[in-house]
Amino acid sequence: MTWLAKARFSFLFLPILIEAAVEGLVKALAGGSTCSYTDISSLVPAAEAFIPKFYNAINDLQPLGAFYTSSCEKYTTPPSITINGHVLEDVSKFEFCLKTQSNGLTNRVVHEVQSLDAQVLNPKYINGAPDWVVQQVASTTGPSGPAKDRVDALSIMVQVTGLVKYGHSTDREAPPPRNFSEHIVLVPNWNAVGKNAQRGGRRWLIQSEIFRAL
Repeated sequence: MTWLAKARFSFLFLPILIEAAVEGLVKALAGGSTCSYTDISSLVPAAEAFIPKFYNAINDLQPLGAFYTSSCEKYTTPPSITINGHVLEDVSKFEFCLKTQSNGLTNRVVHEVQSLDAQVLNPKYINGAPDWVVQQVASTTGPSGPAKDRVDALSIMVQVTGLVKYGHSTDREAPPPRNFSEHIVLVPNWNAVGKNAQRGGRRWLIQSEIFRAL
C-alpha cells in the first residue's frame, strides 16, 4: 500500500496546481535581486511531503509538536492556531481538542484531502535564521558554497480543502461528512539546515494555521 493510499489522500488536478504554484513563485521573485539560494522546484514538493504526514498524525492522534515552530528554539513567537474561529494557546490545546472530539479513538475523525495548492509568501524569509543563511539571502549573487549547503529561505502558504468524516466507517449513525478548508503557513526549520542539522528533523514547520469545517 502506498503512502497515498494509507493516508487516504486524493490530490486532484495536481499538475495544474504545480504549474500555477511555480508560476506564482516566479512572479513573486520578478523584479528583485537574484535568489539563487532558493530552489523554485522545491515549493510544491515541500507541501506534498508535509501535508500527508501532518494529517496522518491528526487522524491517528499522534503527537503534533514536531510539526510546529514551537519545536525550533530559534522561533520566539508561538505558532498561531485557529480552529473553527477559536484561537488555541498552543499545540497541546489542539491535541486535547482532537482527542476529545474522537473520544480518544484513532481514525474516528478522519480528514481526507481533496486538493492542495501552494504559493510563496516571502521569497526571502530570514526570521530566526542563522547568520550564514541571512548572508546568503542578502547576497545578490547567491551562495558561493556547494549546492548541498543552500537553503530554501522562504515561507509558503498552503491551501488545503477536503472532507472531514466523523465516527467509524461502519457507524450508520455517524453524521455526514463535512467539507473543510485550511490555510497553513510553512517556514523553514532552522534546526534542520546546515552542517550541524539535527537528524530526522522536519524541513518545514507550521507557523500559522486556520482550519474551518464548512
